[in-house]
This record gives sequence, C-alpha cells and structure tokens, in this order.
Amino acid sequence: MKFKMIVALLAVSGMAQAGSPVRATLSAGWVADDNVTRGSRGRDIEDDSYLGLEAASRYQLPLGSDSFVAFEGALQLNRYQTFDKLSNNRLRIGASYHIRPSSGFTAAGYFVSLTYEKRMVDSDQRDGAATRLGLGMHKRFTDALAMSAGIIVETVDANSVVFETDNNRLYVDFEWLANASNAVYLTLSRYDGDIVATTRPASGIIAASDAIVRDDAYLSLTPDRFAYRLNATTAAIKIGDAFAIDSRQGLDVSIYVYNASAYRDYSGSIFSLFYSWSF
Repeated sequence: MKFKMIVALLAVSGMAQAGSPVRATLSAGWVADDNVTRGSRGRDIEDDSYLGLEAASRYQLPLGSDSFVAFEGALQLNRYQTFDKLSNNRLRIGASYHIRPSSGFTAAGYFVSLTYEKRMVDSDQRDGAATRLGLGMHKRFTDALAMSAGIIVETVDANSVVFETDNNRLYVDFEWLANASNAVYLTLSRYDGDIVATTRPASGIIAASDAIVRDDAYLSLTPDRFAYRLNATTAAIKIGDAFAIDSRQGLDVSIYVYNASAYRDYSGSIFSLFYSWSF
C-alpha cells in the first residue's frame, strides 16, 4: 500500500529519523480482480474480489547521519468472496539497509532489502512461501515530486510445482504531492519469469507449459480447470492516490493494469481501496 512508500521517502530524506523509530499500521480494504484465473479467452476468465486486513510494524535503527537499517513484520488476512480456496493468511518479515552518500535535499538514497513471506493458503497447492531480494534507489526532485526505482527478484515455493515460480521485476515509481492531503503516484513495471494461468485444457497451452495440475481452487467450475505454469514477459502500470485524512489516517485507491505475453496474451486489471491507521 502506498503509505509505506511515503514513509520510506521521508526516511531517506532524513525527516523520519527525527521521530519515533517504531511505526505500526493497521489497514483494511477491498480488492477487485477482473481476471483472477489469468485466462486469455473469455470462456476461461473469472473475476473475484477479496477483503483484506493487515497489521504491520517497522523499526528503524540509525547507523549514522547517512544510513539506517529497518526491520519490518506484518500479518495479512485476505478473504475471497467467490473462490474461497484462494483465501490466504500471510506472515511477512524483512530487513533493509538504506544509505544516502551525499547530503542535500535532492540527493539520491539507495537500499537493499530481503523479505520472507509465509503463505498459508486454503488452496493446498498454493500453500508455501516467497523470498524477495530488492535493490533500488529513492530521489526527490522538488518538494512535490519524488521517484524510486529498482529491481526485485522473487522466488516462490509451493506444495505444487506448478505454483513454484521465479520472477525478476524492474520498476520505476513517481509520486507527486498534489496538495497537503493527496499524493498521486504512477508505477511502471516489467516482469520476466513465470505466471500461472488456469484454463480449460487445450493442446497449445499444454505444449507451452512447464508444469500442469488440476487447480484445486476452481473445483466448482465445469468443465475442469487446470493450472499451467508459463514463462512470460509482463508489463504493468499502476495509478493511484494516497489521501491523508489526518496525521494518522489515510485512504489509498488505485488501479493496476497488466498484460502478460506468454503462450497467449493475458491481461486484466485490479482495483483496490484501503483505509490505514498508523500509531
């Protein structure tokens, strides 16, 4: 959620270090996905939505005037409305190192991060964990405009080999403080690696896939749906607004649109609305 980026940008500029080293946040929201199966044909596309709740905490330890380390932990609960086997609980821990070698308001800051996330999914096939290694930078251009960019390498382990994926993500994120209450943001991403598409069986996708299994999250659908792991290149754009209600409360609304090029093109959009309270 975008409030985390705002906190990170403030921290890199040196402002956050003057306050409390511990931040805690409670978030609740709704997410709608118009292609939860990642299907390419209309007959294979299913939509769904979920309610999400997250409790997160971050501890920041200064190492000097130009660097600090941060430790994060979070518990996330997601409950799907139609395909309830997609519902999941996630326990995440992570650490990151941040440094800004040069002084000055517009000086760039750099970071490296490592995150481990345990995924407890009602779909036994998807149950597992994800590990992410990130490397990136933050930079302010003006009081109102900031940018971050980097690469994230993710490895997912799961009970079924179909859902064991590897991805590299390159991203650039722009944030504009439109006024005292609104931070408008734009994120451009490119993913190289695996996607999982759930469709009716067909010879073409069977030949193109690395692994196949009947998908246990969609057993209610007929004919049977199978999950296929495919190598893909995915382009995505996310546009949103983080609205500060006051110094502790905020709303974040965004739309995420993607297109994956694999055996066929897979596209969709994800809308999200979250309320957050920090203390």
